Amino acid sequence: MENNQLIKFDVDIAETCKVKLLNILPDVPTVVTKLDFEENPCNIENQKFIAELRTNCSDKQSAINWKEKFEELSYTSYNVDSTFNENTLKTIFKCIFHCLHNTRPPKRVKTPHYKHVDCPAKLTINVKNPKMKK
Repeated sequence: MENNQLIKFDVDIAETCKVKLLNILPDVPTVVTKLDFEENPCNIENQKFIAELRTNCSDKQSAINWKEKFEELSYTSYNVDSTFNENTLKTIFKCIFHCLHNTRPPKRVKTPHYKHVDCPAKLTINVKNPKMKK
């Protein structure tokens, strides 16, 4: 796997978990800085977990390309949930995405769309301005 040289882990996790994450992360220099599991840390399929990643995406287009590659590798699809102002003092690009299988029907709808399975998956992309003070 060439992915092994590009993706580093700053957190301590089992080797089986690392392999599963390596299979869904795009081939760009990435550091996994946070990984929290709700249940068994070795079973990331069909389980809720939160990962914080740092990549070398420095503009909107590279972040969108990373998202598309992630969707392809993880067999998921995301729609825009909310957007934020672009090219501000702190942020170049920020967007929150939700899973395609969470159609977010209004409460009054008795039978939501058949694709709605209330998937909790979310993806937040935040490209920070490199000139920003830390």
